[in-house]
Formats: sequence, C-alpha cells, structure tokens
Amino acid sequence: MISVYKKELRIAFGGIFGYLAVAILLFSLGAAALIFNLFFGYADFCYTLAATQPILVVLIPLLSAGSIATERKKGTLDLLFSLPLRASDVVLGKFFALLTVLAIPTLIASLYPILFSFWGTVPLLSSYLAMLGYLLLDALLIALCMLISSLTRKRAVAAVIGSVACSAIYLCDFAAALIPQVFFSRTLNHAALFARYVGFMGGYLDLSVLVLYLTLTALFLFLTVVSLEKRRTT
Repeated sequence: MISVYKKELRIAFGGIFGYLAVAILLFSLGAAALIFNLFFGYADFCYTLAATQPILVVLIPLLSAGSIATERKKGTLDLLFSLPLRASDVVLGKFFALLTVLAIPTLIASLYPILFSFWGTVPLLSSYLAMLGYLLLDALLIALCMLISSLTRKRAVAAVIGSVACSAIYLCDFAAALIPQVFFSRTLNHAALFARYVGFMGGYLDLSVLVLYLTLTALFLFLTVVSLEKRRTT
C-alpha cells in the first residue's frame, strides 16, 4: 500500500494537476474566510468550510476520475496486479494519496482560526470539529468517485458521472425542501450527505453522522476492491 501511495503522490505532484487542485481549494478557503470571517465577522470557521462545499462537488470527481480508469485504459493496472499487491493495497494507496492532496490545503487553512484569534474570540473547538467533518466528507466523496472510476476505462466518463453523483447528493437537501410529498422528501433527506455536515458544526460532534460518513467511505472502498478483484480474475 505504501508503494502505491508514494507512486500516486509522485504522479499527482509530478505534473500540474496536483498543485492546481491544492491551489484551487486553498484559494477557495481563503476567499471564503475573507468573506465570512473578516467581512461578515463570523467567528466560527465552520461557515467558511461549508461555503466551499460546492467546490468539492467539481474538484473531487476531476481529481479522482483517473485514479483507476486511466490505469485500466493504459493497462498499468495489470502491471500493478503482477506485483505482490492485493487489490485492497492498490485501492487504499490511491485513496490516501488523493486524500493527502486535499488535506494539504485544509491543513494550511487550519491556521486561519488561530490567526483570527489574535483579533478576537474564536471558537477553536467548533472550528476544528468542523474541519474534521470536512476531511471526512472529502474522504467519502473520494471513495465514491474511485468506485465510479473503477467501472470505466474513460477518465472523462468517470469525471462526468462523478460530478453528477456528487451534485445530486449536494442538491438532495434543496430538493427535499421543495417536494411536498413526505415519503420522497424523507428519502432525499437521508441521501443529503452534505446537509449532514451540520453534525460537525456548532461545537459538538454528532456521532451518528461520524459513523455514517465512515461507514459509507468504507463501503465505497470495499465495493471498489470487489470491482478490481472481479476484473483481476477475468
């Protein structure tokens, strides 16, 4: 797994795409902090993180699309399987490499609440719990997009389907508010994973949301491993 992780990081930062992803997310977090924390005067950093969620809807599918689809297209996935590596090693190595790319700007942004505390009272516990939830949401979406990437050989197809899936999840909360029918409204509320992020806001941790995010992440990774194992044996 470590060898795959290092290889994926070299690929990400061997070209411009990894740096571009870090720059886009870091710029978005900085702009949101400027607007919400400095301009509007919100002390809690959770509003800044929540405001950048639409960026994740586009950025994560683009970042994750080629994780497996490109390997399948080039035939390098078969080369990886010729090594003493399990499918789970390949999937987890790629997963943690992608998560590291997104964690870099998030960790840099983690300095903002400390800096803001020099000019006023900042709820640090609430801010860092929100940051934990933000990283867990990143992990969930990466796992979902990796699963989608494992089902196709075309990076563009994986990017489009991943973007549609993440957008649908993001819009579930808004759609639920517009649909008067109780059954469909409740169904959409259950699928509104972005809206569940509120469980990390306000200075408390909703364990049910924590378990949900971790469970879904593990499920998507498991399904990705199953997908790779199936193709490995065929």
